[in-house]
Amino acid sequence: MSIIFGVCKSQLDPELGRHLARLALATQQYAHDGTFFGVTGRVGMGFQPYHTDEHSKLEEQPLGNHQKGMIVFDGRLDNRKYLLEQLEVEDRNASDSRIALTAFHRWGETCFSHFVGDWALALWSQGENALYLARDHAGTRNLYYEITSEAIIWGTYLETFLADGRMRDLDRAYAVRYLIAQPTRDSTPYLGIRSISPAHYLKIRGQEVRQKLHWSSKARKKIHYRNDEEYADHFLSLFKQSVMRRTGPGAPVLAELSGGMDSSAIVCTSDYMRKQLGASSSDLLDTISYYDDSEPEWNEKPFFTVVERQRAKKGFHIDVSRAEDCYEAPDPVYLQPGADASALCKEKAFEEQIEKGDYKVILSGIGGDELLGGPPNPFPELADYIFEGRLGTLFSQAFSWSLASRSPLIYTLARTAGFVRKLYPSPSWRSNDNPPWILKSQRIRTRSLEPDELRYARFGCLPSALDNCITWWNMLETLPHRYQTVLHRREYRYPYLDRDLVDYLLRVPRDRLLKPGRRRFMMRNALRGIVPVEILERRRKAFVARNSKISFSRDREKIATLFENSQLSKANLIDVDRLRSALMRANSEQIREWLVPMFRTVQLELWLRRKL
Repeated sequence: MSIIFGVCKSQLDPELGRHLARLALATQQYAHDGTFFGVTGRVGMGFQPYHTDEHSKLEEQPLGNHQKGMIVFDGRLDNRKYLLEQLEVEDRNASDSRIALTAFHRWGETCFSHFVGDWALALWSQGENALYLARDHAGTRNLYYEITSEAIIWGTYLETFLADGRMRDLDRAYAVRYLIAQPTRDSTPYLGIRSISPAHYLKIRGQEVRQKLHWSSKARKKIHYRNDEEYADHFLSLFKQSVMRRTGPGAPVLAELSGGMDSSAIVCTSDYMRKQLGASSSDLLDTISYYDDSEPEWNEKPFFTVVERQRAKKGFHIDVSRAEDCYEAPDPVYLQPGADASALCKEKAFEEQIEKGDYKVILSGIGGDELLGGPPNPFPELADYIFEGRLGTLFSQAFSWSLASRSPLIYTLARTAGFVRKLYPSPSWRSNDNPPWILKSQRIRTRSLEPDELRYARFGCLPSALDNCITWWNMLETLPHRYQTVLHRREYRYPYLDRDLVDYLLRVPRDRLLKPGRRRFMMRNALRGIVPVEILERRRKAFVARNSKISFSRDREKIATLFENSQLSKANLIDVDRLRSALMRANSEQIREWLVPMFRTVQLELWLRRKL
């Protein structure tokens, strides 16, 4: 992941070059391949390359043209061949930034919808006197910005915005969302610093700031094939393409390998394609697996070792036991909440494990569960039958799902009706859903957290389409590159979030993705003979929860003591007395309900206490 940053001044500034140099120093420790600047008029851009694929070495940025436009581009265009043909560019070795800038001058701001891949960019259009900031459909690259009366600043990392050393106020809206474990969307902990939303671009022209959507997860038309095999074949073709795009020539790749179907499918599919080309076991991807033997419901080792036996290659194994939690403030280098005093030691231990590999890329399996019918949830499918007037199919399928779940038919139908009621219209955030220690004056409404494509035009969309959209946006909140480490920042790639694959999966009818008593139906069909049967037939993977609950109960006194002289209380965000009361009196059901908000509250309190 290359580093891009820049400044757009409100007027010409002879110190612009020096300003850029100061910003570059903030991220210098991650700039292993140099630092480059470009200035045109009142706009300055910086580029610190991080070469991870064969085309990244073609880049010479910031890139300008004869029209006095300029671009900095971080990422990879997977459809570059199509773009070169459509733009009639004869140079087949044109860099991705050159393709993107050419596309903008040919198609204008609609060009962003044509880009398939993992990318983020900043583009200055001299002709329009406008600045564009944009991210790909899934937001696989970070891009932050801040707008003041003097300038617009943007950058890949938050360090860019803290280069001046001045204290930043806490964004209270972010804090409340974080505390109640709701999506933070485009906000950051710092007031005034925001993130470009995935699938959006920002156009800034003078005092006018407009955000627009260039891709939507709200699919309206379903794909209809003749049989299940055709769906499975199409999926496998796109999945192979996605894995190939993210494991091609370039920097060494380290693939995460859990005992679940998502990461195993990525690794095994990569192996399958490489072996077809004559690769030996030593030529296959390196893997990293996490385990915790103290968690009886998270016994991953027997499953990821099954994959290792099939590929005849052992990966890195890391014990991530959470037997002891640390309740001390993190090192101030952590610019977002979530870390504690032990975070830096854990990073060092991780780096020592994998230091010989010189890995620049991590392959993640996030997205498979959400997009391929992991949770056995029949209600989006059944709700569609209601909206389509297919009552016979509704009762037939509801009966089949009731048999599979051993539930009364009337119960299944009632829950389907409740599912629909929650989708239309958008529900408001109810105060009784908040943890009791959140001050009433700080409670917010769910509607304000929704992305634009959910906030409007709900009617006219099938329930499954809306459910897919909600699932998509919530899943994007979990992507690990959003929560940056300190010692080494690697590029994350997500094969299940490939745009071509996502566009297909969002249009597959739900009854083809999963069936009563058979989750991941299409995926299992497609991957037989590629993924070990022990993985394909594994029951749904459990969540790590036991140790967290034990820690919550065991450390009540320690947690309560932490909130003496609380920073969150001083900020008028929580009621410490209510928090202590809830903590000490919580029964097992309340512990389960409040587990995530309680640990979020601890994390934010610790982060606010760090010594700046």
